[in-house]
Amino acid sequence: MSASNESGRLVPGLTVWLTGCIFLLSGVAGLIYEVVWFRMLATTFGATGPALAATTASFMAGLGLGSRLAGGRADRMQRPIQVYALLELLIGTCALAMPSAIHGVGLVQRILFDAGESSVTRAVVQFSLILLVLVIPTALMGATLPVLCRAVIRSNAHVGRRFTWLYGINTLGAAAGAVLAGFLLIPLLGIRNTVYAAIGLNVAATVLALLIAGRRRSSVGENRSTESQLSETPPVYPEESATDAPPWMLLRCSVFLCGFAGLATQYLWTRSLIFGFDRLKNTTYSFSAVLTVTLLGLVLGTAATYLFIDRLKKPWRAFAVTVALMGLSILASVAVLVLSPKLHDIVDPKTLQVDFGHAVSQVVVRTIAVLGIPTVLMGAALPLAMRSAVEQSSAGKQVGGLYAWNTWGAVAGAIIAAFVITPVAGLLRGVAVLGIVQMLLAARIEWQRRLVSASLLVMSAVAGIVLVLAPESTWRLQTLRPGEFIVGYRDSATATVAVIENDVSERRICVDDVPVAGTSTIMQTDQKSLAHWSLLLAENPESALTVGFGSGGASHSFLLHDRLQRLDCVEICPDVPRMAPLLTEANHGLMEKNDSRYRVIIADARAYLAETSQRYDAIVSDCTDLRYRSSANLYDLEYFRLCRDALRPGGCTVIWMPLGGLSTDSFRLTLRTFARVYPETSVFYLHNRWTHYVLLVGHQQRPQLTVDRVRNFLSESDVWEDMSEIGMSNPYKIIATFLTSGRRLEYALKGDELNTEDRPVLEFAVPRFDTGPWSAQRNLDFLRQHRAPLHHLLADSVPESELQTCLAWQQAAEHILAAQAAERSFDLETATRHFLQAQILTPDDDAISGALDFPEFRALADRGQPTAWLLLGRTQQLQGNPDEALACIQQFEHCLDNLRSPLNDEQQAWHDQAVMWKPTAEQWKREIGGMQKSNEDSQR
Repeated sequence: MSASNESGRLVPGLTVWLTGCIFLLSGVAGLIYEVVWFRMLATTFGATGPALAATTASFMAGLGLGSRLAGGRADRMQRPIQVYALLELLIGTCALAMPSAIHGVGLVQRILFDAGESSVTRAVVQFSLILLVLVIPTALMGATLPVLCRAVIRSNAHVGRRFTWLYGINTLGAAAGAVLAGFLLIPLLGIRNTVYAAIGLNVAATVLALLIAGRRRSSVGENRSTESQLSETPPVYPEESATDAPPWMLLRCSVFLCGFAGLATQYLWTRSLIFGFDRLKNTTYSFSAVLTVTLLGLVLGTAATYLFIDRLKKPWRAFAVTVALMGLSILASVAVLVLSPKLHDIVDPKTLQVDFGHAVSQVVVRTIAVLGIPTVLMGAALPLAMRSAVEQSSAGKQVGGLYAWNTWGAVAGAIIAAFVITPVAGLLRGVAVLGIVQMLLAARIEWQRRLVSASLLVMSAVAGIVLVLAPESTWRLQTLRPGEFIVGYRDSATATVAVIENDVSERRICVDDVPVAGTSTIMQTDQKSLAHWSLLLAENPESALTVGFGSGGASHSFLLHDRLQRLDCVEICPDVPRMAPLLTEANHGLMEKNDSRYRVIIADARAYLAETSQRYDAIVSDCTDLRYRSSANLYDLEYFRLCRDALRPGGCTVIWMPLGGLSTDSFRLTLRTFARVYPETSVFYLHNRWTHYVLLVGHQQRPQLTVDRVRNFLSESDVWEDMSEIGMSNPYKIIATFLTSGRRLEYALKGDELNTEDRPVLEFAVPRFDTGPWSAQRNLDFLRQHRAPLHHLLADSVPESELQTCLAWQQAAEHILAAQAAERSFDLETATRHFLQAQILTPDDDAISGALDFPEFRALADRGQPTAWLLLGRTQQLQGNPDEALACIQQFEHCLDNLRSPLNDEQQAWHDQAVMWKPTAEQWKREIGGMQKSNEDSQR
């Protein structure tokens, strides 16, 4: 068949193909806008559950509104292709204006916040403002489908195929947009340039549409021989019997419920899937991968339907079967989520780089296993519903109307899944409930076929009984280590929160499977240091803001200071403070004390700082690792500026900065971004034990710390006791936590690249790097190489004698850091020698004695690890404890004797080492015994 006639006009079939191509571009641009606008709105209004639900609902509501309004007018359009071109041009224009519009409504939000409106009023206004921003561009997007359906549907014989073609090709474009935005464009181009790229696609679609319109054959001259280029042999399409035509209201309700289930399950699946991922969980890559797989599933469903949809005698019956299978597959997805093992990524031990392709492929495979079949069926459902009712004479109106009902169902699904299903039923139960709803819908559609309907009702009843009777542990997705159990668990609109206890009675609180705080020594050090160091380094602090409640430990430490008159805590997830009674070892019953100085604000920290007029003397930002989406934007230039602008004169900002999980380049980039905002940046590391973070402290002017000031700081008994719990009650040791600042740090961080809202480099770079202890040690060693003299921290008035003592403690701290690094490498001999050197320099540091006992290796030895006994024996030998050394080596030999199999090469090597060390221990014992006897004789 010729592609064009003699006059150069395009035949209708080729018009359909070209129309599909421009709709593909439209889908790519639309999904890029969705990703970018969601990021912009989350930055302005916060990433709280209500804000994200409001954004999703507003986006879908706009699509439905545009589809409904355009559908009622599409059938009267004489030039639908030209109208489509205008719509694409207007979408691009709105995209250009979107940053200004979001900034404008953000100012309105700030005014309302300062006016003291109630939380309910603010939530309503927030939803209204987001809807106001999104309604015009999304309505324009929603209008494109009925307009193009009017352009390509010319007879009832190909209603199903033409709609399926357009719907599927647009969804394929959306999948491509998800890949481009989530993996390529934003990390390479930044937000602003990504928007420009999408606008370019709108312009390209506009130009192509106008070219098609200019060469398109008039509909008057069309004939059946050139009707469809999509099939070389046009089939004979049967007419649907009148008795099989669905009632219009039932069809609307069915399409509505399909949209409801589609977005609600997508929300619940996305939240549930992260528990099975490894390093990519909760990252921008995992969300992009899940979104892409979801859209591709819809594409496959529409593609499969395209092959047979117009040959169906009873499309309404096929729709019912599809809905029933959808319900069954949703129920099956629950079993896959529960039973499938957690994925583990591959890391290069030399470069510490994650095998990114392998990690993403694992995310994709798991996602396909969970939602592949349901999304394929969802992709088939809407075309079948359209085929059941749409006629050529009113194609635009009917397509627009049904698509509107589908998107409004999605709006309801987004809101109800977040605020009703998740809190009431939980994630897994919620998915099961939605599967049962789809089964019941299929039973209603097949009501006249009693046997089929009864079968579906019975299956729904059985699933409901299992839902009620299954043990509570069945529905919990939290990852547990050996010997752990859950003591508290909540699913909320924002996150899944769990409190876990291990076999030594330590507890930790996890948010979406990420540990954020707890009662272990490391986590206690984390929480206490943030509170005490911020108030020590701020000038005359009377008010403070802490970002993140965690276990409440940091808030407890803050409130121990009598000088503090006001403490605000911003927490994004309301269920985190509700877990405080389960973590009293850390917070000491903080929430029950009702301290008038303290309040918890449920909000996104970034949005709160942008809105509030409150000013603070100290702002502490305690976040999780940078790889997580919810934390990444709290380490960019704009957030650091928000913190700076909320400080009073003389105030300081303290940032919990992870050492692990970042390459040294990413680590330097983060510190460089912080230092660009704070001209006086200092770095502190608490060396009481090996930890995985440093404190970034930002001032506008150089701090003037003195030993007397630290002594006065510790003069409050509650503060002294709290610091003693982490071995940090000595003023000289506190000063020795200083690592670097000034020109040394400036030289170490030289470069121009920054992490900004427009160029979120860290969010995309950090997940590609290992999170283990070796990356943390590399970054700590980098800071040690650029250690600054103490005069960068201390005031010039510090007496010489005190300065020398400070220098001795700083030198001891360097030995302790070297010892901790050696211990991480299992080189206990080197570690012991450094600890002993530190003990000589600072004999008053009782923590060194505890470190020389090597508690982690002691725990391994108690579990029967032979090598641990041998290494502990050597450490005791170096410390001059021959009895303990011999006892440890004998335990090592005893463990080897109990091995039933012959020693392998590694075990034999350790045995040979023990043979070398043992005579030395015995010789030391004889020498020490002889010296003791000689001393006794001389005393006589």
